[in-house]
Amino acid sequence: MNLFQRQLKIEQLSFELAHDKYKQALGDLIKIEKGDQLATSHRYILQWMKTLEGAISEQQKIFVKRGSMDPTKIGYYLMALPSE
Repeated sequence: MNLFQRQLKIEQLSFELAHDKYKQALGDLIKIEKGDQLATSHRYILQWMKTLEGAISEQQKIFVKRGSMDPTKIGYYLMALPSE
C-alpha cells in the first residue's frame, strides 16, 4: 500500500467513526424527542450530508456503468465508500 492509499484509508476510517458517533447522538436526541431542537449548524450538516450522499451515489452509478475499477483511479476508492 502506498502513502496515498494509506492516507485515504486513515481518512475514511476517521470519517466513518465521526459519522457513527454523530448518528448515535442524533438517534439519542430523536429518542428523547429533542431532534427538532438541533442547532442551525446541525441542520446544515444534515442537509450537506444528504447532498453528499446523493452525489456519491450518483458517481458510483457512473463508475459501475463504465465498468472501470482501476485501483490507480479515484473511482476505485469512491466505490469502496458506502454512500449512506
